[in-house]
Amino acid sequence: MRVFLDANILFSAAFSDGAIRRLIRDIRNAAHVVVADRYVIEEALRNISVHRSESLGVLHQIITAVEIVPTWHTLPPSIRDPGLPEKDIPVLATSMGAGCDILMTGDVRHFGALFGASLGGTTIRSPVDTAGVLFGRGD
Repeated sequence: MRVFLDANILFSAAFSDGAIRRLIRDIRNAAHVVVADRYVIEEALRNISVHRSESLGVLHQIITAVEIVPTWHTLPPSIRDPGLPEKDIPVLATSMGAGCDILMTGDVRHFGALFGASLGGTTIRSPVDTAGVLFGRGD
């Protein structure tokens, strides 16, 4: 499976050597592909620089194991308005355009109503749901 990582996932993985970092490692080790684009990487870099600059090196290390794809800025015409803020449209559009099976995000505020929804072949999932789908567990 191809799993697109939202900026908050990259941030969390760099911020703490906890469940999110382990989940990304497990996804890669199980021969799934972790995917991101420059749009989410730049957002994660901005946020980690402000909130935990000592974790920049960890974020760069995580990024080296990610397939970086071009950013898509618009949704296909077949997808009706998902009710996302304009800044989140490229995240969904890129995950769909890159052929990702899962868009993994912890952004409950903006994506929460879409958790479990499949749009254009990409299902929006929380980290716990992603772990459950890929590994039969909820961590």
